[in-house]
Amino acid sequence: MAERQKNQPDASAPNQNLQEMFEFGSALVGIQQTEGGKPFIVLPGSEHEGFKPVSVEKFMERPARIENTITLGTPDSFIDYVSRFVRHGQSVLFASRPEDRTVTCVIDYHTSGEYGDRPSWCSHTAHFTCPPSKEWRIWTGKNGAKMGQRDFAEFLEDNADDIVVPDEDKGAPTAADMMEIARSFEAKTSAEFRSGTRLDNGDVELTYNEQTEASANGRTGKVTVPEHFYVLLRPFDGSPAYPIKAKLRYRAKEGMLVLWYDLHRPDLAEEECFLETVQTIEEGTKLSALRYR
Repeated sequence: MAERQKNQPDASAPNQNLQEMFEFGSALVGIQQTEGGKPFIVLPGSEHEGFKPVSVEKFMERPARIENTITLGTPDSFIDYVSRFVRHGQSVLFASRPEDRTVTCVIDYHTSGEYGDRPSWCSHTAHFTCPPSKEWRIWTGKNGAKMGQRDFAEFLEDNADDIVVPDEDKGAPTAADMMEIARSFEAKTSAEFRSGTRLDNGDVELTYNEQTEASANGRTGKVTVPEHFYVLLRPFDGSPAYPIKAKLRYRAKEGMLVLWYDLHRPDLAEEECFLETVQTIEEGTKLSALRYR
């Protein structure tokens, strides 16, 4: 291999001073920069590489362009950040499917039309994903989950504050009604449930037999279980709350009672809430979101 030029620094030396390399490359061919690109110099590489471009952006006063991906925690912080850097005619807002709950702004997106057909690096992006509220996680997490009498009673007791009576169904059970039902189940964990009769209003009357010391045949009783109840849930932190119907289900098998609830179309509340969030962001950033599926 040809002898290196006198005073030429050894680019392969592990402790080579970067500033020295920068000065050498600058003196050799000068600092190069393509339009809109990063500044670079050309340095000798290994025997097989020849000369190679090396970025000198780190030595500049400021970067050639913003390269940053940030995730914001609230719609307001997302709006504030995007508004600070937005380039109208270039920045593009994207909204995901409602179940993915994500809004993304690519601040340095490609341009077209009246702004000229110019590609861009798309390296400056902001993201916001709607965080599900605590109560939403609790109720949807147990949706359809079969529970024993005691577990179901404890679940209702722990989350009774979410139970409401909406204006459109004044006959629905109150939180106090559901608490009374929960206490009944909790007190009758040793009872044997035999049958259920559906009443005219849709509720179910369960018959049980409870063994007692006073009677060899036990004591027979009845518990009325409502067909449904409502919970008031916020799909996302800081979002409006929606009343959602919960259909109460049960199964009596070999004397054991299993209970659960099925939320009626919680995805509709989640979708409506997400679309409202997107609209708020559109108004705040003055960008129209492109929907993708």
